[in-house]
Amino acid sequence: MDEQNGITEMSVAAEICNALPKSSALFLGNSMPIRDADTLTGIKMYSQFDEDIMDESSSILGNPVVANRGASGIDGIISTAAGYACGLNRPVTLFIGDVSFQHDSNGLLFLRERPGQPPVTVVVVNNGGGGIFGFLPVSDEVERETFEKLFATPPDTSRRLLCEANRVAFAHPRSMHSFSNELATSYGEGRHRVIEVTTSRPQNLEEHRSAQRQAVLAVEHFLKVENDINNDSSIFVESVSVSTFDEPLRAKDTTKSEQKSRHGFLLEVKLGDGTVGYGECSPLPGLHDEAECALAGAQLQVFCESKLLGKNIPASVTSLRGQFAKWFAESSISENTFASLFPSVRFCIETAVLNALANATSAQNPLQSVHETSNNYVSVNCLFDPDIGKSDEENAKDLKRLFEESPYKCVKVKVGRDENVLRDATRLKAFRDILGADVEIRADANRAWSLEDAILFGKELERLRDVNLQFIEEPTKSEKDLEEFFFNTNVFYALDETVDAFIKTRNKASFSGDIASSFYKRILRNRLGCAAIVLKPSIIGGVEITKDICDIVLELTSAIPVISSAFESPVAMTMNAKIAETLGESSTGGVISHGLDTGRWFVDETLNPSKSINETSSVCIEPNSFEKEVATKWAQSHFSPSTTATAAVEVKQYNVMVEKEGVTHDISLEGYFPSDTASSSKTVLFLHGFMGDKSDWSPIAKSLATLGHRCVAIDLPGHGETKTEIINSDATSSTYSIEGISDTLRSLLEKMEIEDVTLVGYSLGARVALSLSLSSSKEWKNSISSVISLSGTCGMLGDDVSKETRCERDAALAKNLRTSPSMLSFCTTWYEQPMWKPLVSRDGMSIEEVAWKRATSVGEDRKDEIANVLEHASVGKQKHVWDELETNERDVRVTFIYGELDEKFASIAEKAVRLSGNDIEAIEIENAGHAVHLEQGCSVALELAQVLSR
Repeated sequence: MDEQNGITEMSVAAEICNALPKSSALFLGNSMPIRDADTLTGIKMYSQFDEDIMDESSSILGNPVVANRGASGIDGIISTAAGYACGLNRPVTLFIGDVSFQHDSNGLLFLRERPGQPPVTVVVVNNGGGGIFGFLPVSDEVERETFEKLFATPPDTSRRLLCEANRVAFAHPRSMHSFSNELATSYGEGRHRVIEVTTSRPQNLEEHRSAQRQAVLAVEHFLKVENDINNDSSIFVESVSVSTFDEPLRAKDTTKSEQKSRHGFLLEVKLGDGTVGYGECSPLPGLHDEAECALAGAQLQVFCESKLLGKNIPASVTSLRGQFAKWFAESSISENTFASLFPSVRFCIETAVLNALANATSAQNPLQSVHETSNNYVSVNCLFDPDIGKSDEENAKDLKRLFEESPYKCVKVKVGRDENVLRDATRLKAFRDILGADVEIRADANRAWSLEDAILFGKELERLRDVNLQFIEEPTKSEKDLEEFFFNTNVFYALDETVDAFIKTRNKASFSGDIASSFYKRILRNRLGCAAIVLKPSIIGGVEITKDICDIVLELTSAIPVISSAFESPVAMTMNAKIAETLGESSTGGVISHGLDTGRWFVDETLNPSKSINETSSVCIEPNSFEKEVATKWAQSHFSPSTTATAAVEVKQYNVMVEKEGVTHDISLEGYFPSDTASSSKTVLFLHGFMGDKSDWSPIAKSLATLGHRCVAIDLPGHGETKTEIINSDATSSTYSIEGISDTLRSLLEKMEIEDVTLVGYSLGARVALSLSLSSSKEWKNSISSVISLSGTCGMLGDDVSKETRCERDAALAKNLRTSPSMLSFCTTWYEQPMWKPLVSRDGMSIEEVAWKRATSVGEDRKDEIANVLEHASVGKQKHVWDELETNERDVRVTFIYGELDEKFASIAEKAVRLSGNDIEAIEIENAGHAVHLEQGCSVALELAQVLSR
């Protein structure tokens, strides 16, 4: 349904079905109108995941839809529709063919203006007769003249004149945009109107057959993948690993940052059957946002650890169009967590999952589902950045040398770096002269010029003659000046930075289909002079959104989508090429050359996927062979223990003995250390909550370690793998009190000789962290520079009665735990409390399932110790440190983090801020309750990273 081909019958039918007001009815003519409406109704709704629409469609009746066969299926249709509108007493849209319209032209008498008569909007398709007969064998079996006379029977009357004679409003739009406007006008005016659309019967036939072929291919691909998955119960994410890479470049990249090496993160997703898929997250300074460059690795680590593990992968994700978001939503990852990730992180995860799925099934390219042909190779344009210190002739010789080494068919030349715009034009002329007329030349100005300078450049090209620039990317500083540039120069332009800027303004939680549609409506529709749309998947947000935009560009515009790399490694380069592979040819039938030449910049020449393909006599990429021969092996080398592979984080488990006044603690710790020790920044100690353990912090601790922080998670006394031996039972109370646990940690820090530490504690752990940092004497040498409290408090301030009540309550719960038949029964009661509702709903599990998971991790043998902690670390027994927080004599930096849905601890955080005179920072985590780090780990990790960076 290509808008560039004008109005088509399928696009008209789809628009009618999508635009029909809820208060209207639909009357369908016979032959093609009723068939097209039946085929295309709801296609917009089902082509993208929209839970609200889907829920609404399943619970509310749609518009009334009727049809009338009549004599031979064509008589009396207009009259019947007018009568139906009167009887139904609501507006009616009639979708009818030109033959049916002519056979009941007298029915227009019923459409004269009459007070109170519901309006009828008649959409008549003028395709020169009975289009449906072109689908039958008879169309090829009789002479054309006989077919037209006996079967097509083209009408010989003017619909306009018929309408004028009957005083009925008439419109004859020539484009889909105009048709949509006329339809909206008709519905808005509330009067009878006939809208005629002229279409081509041969074009309609080919469009239907093409749609049928693509539907068959898509279904066959989907069923093939689904069959492989259904026959293999191991298509789930068994493990995820993140590693780092650093590849030197032979020259600085062409971005403003001018990097000398390319570094980033690799993701390995391993499925239950042992197959793996790789993805790459490598935001590039100068192209990606500063925050993304700093934090993408941490976000990738925490999301994959906390959200991706254990998830079953459905076959539907290969069809894209919102299916990744749907998959995560159905996996109980709420509030569009996936859509809110950094673009490079989304691209990495989608790439790894799609590659894993392809390796586990028989699909070479998991994206190759609905395209009828594939060349299995992708044409590449040469990227050339002239040296402005050299003469035009010298630069031309350098470029010619590249073409002699590799037979490119297209070159993109960087411009806008010379203060003299005329020199850029003369340089391009020199390149044209030396390359000849057969090579396509593009330019990239990166928004370097004012409109005046851009026009000057274009005029100079015209004066020089025969430069024949295919297009120039973003010649003007402002996107609003691009069409003016085209009008004044006749030089076509391409959108690049405009695409990136638009994506950044969109709601992060929007689905890819919504973003692509909005991009077309706001940026592309009716735009003049735009020849290409340049898309960098890692910048605009992944494979899914890139494909959606490509599809809409190919379907609705005459521009070409050009896939471009951001100097990525072979892993991302391969996926970029796979996307490009699915795009086929341009609307004019020409080969699209894509911006994937950046592999030439690597010192290691084997990492360059571009090579000369004999059958094309040009430089291309063969994605499948390059993936098999280079990309996969290169990625594997970064995870193989037999090589010098560098994991992003090194994990170590160890124990430290702490002895104090008749009590011995064998404390279990887990350290998460950055691979690059030279970049180590802060030491962070993580303290879990009641019934938790050090593993609760694993995703967040790993993510912060990727940023260079040394992270250590501790099993507190009574929890996890920490073992406590109390010689004198009288010491039980003091051992498990908040003050006793704090004192134990103080001894641990002294023994480990850890100084300048940041404590991060959740709930029970937060109370311990605040007590330890604020109440310690000034003489204590070890320095706690910062405390970050998640859902924590400084204790109870109220009267003795309220404290006693709380102590009695916790003592009763502890007694119940000691006497309960199992840990599971206690945990079930525990998680029935309202404060845990957000945590339970996050995982999509029942309370019983959450309780079983926690009871299993605690173990039956820890019941007494857990009960001791519950009783003796009661907030009612704890010595509050609110006064110490207010004075803060130790000058500890304190931050409170709380969940948006946790009203109690939101109030506590606000109180702390007031008490400190706003010296304390309070951070709210959206869509989170009490267990904020478990419910929204990605958000918490990024907030912690921001706090630690200050």
